[in-house]
Amino acid sequence: MPLPYGIRITPYNGNPFLPTSPNPSVRLEPGPDGVPQCCLCGGSSTQYRTRSSNRNGNAGRYYYKCTPCGKFLGFNDRRGNLPENPECECGVSSKQQRAGADSKVPGGLHYVCRKARCDFYSPAVNGRGEQVVIEEVFCALFAKMGVV
Repeated sequence: MPLPYGIRITPYNGNPFLPTSPNPSVRLEPGPDGVPQCCLCGGSSTQYRTRSSNRNGNAGRYYYKCTPCGKFLGFNDRRGNLPENPECECGVSSKQQRAGADSKVPGGLHYVCRKARCDFYSPAVNGRGEQVVIEEVFCALFAKMGVV
């Protein structure tokens, strides 16, 4: 089965299931510039780290959350920050993410502000206009590649 978006896997020691890290065929943009302010209430944010038990492939990732209102602002890393992603309202390329199991479209691929400054959200859609869904079996592989 071909991978979406023309993603190529660079084999590690001849094994295509062990991609190099970071994948040399994927260039990633930087994440937030410092501690972001909340785009909803203007409050300051606090950095947290996801639990090692996280089921969505995000174990150990740092993220920002608004202190006053509790809004999740974004992850503080380069994962999913592909330069060809659509622009957010800040005028920079967005971050590609996979929705968790408890969301409206479980595994749904979508774009958010990679700088955690604006409330941009756009689902990634296929040629039929349907939201692209990444099955859980591929989640860890795509996370290691840095694309989600």
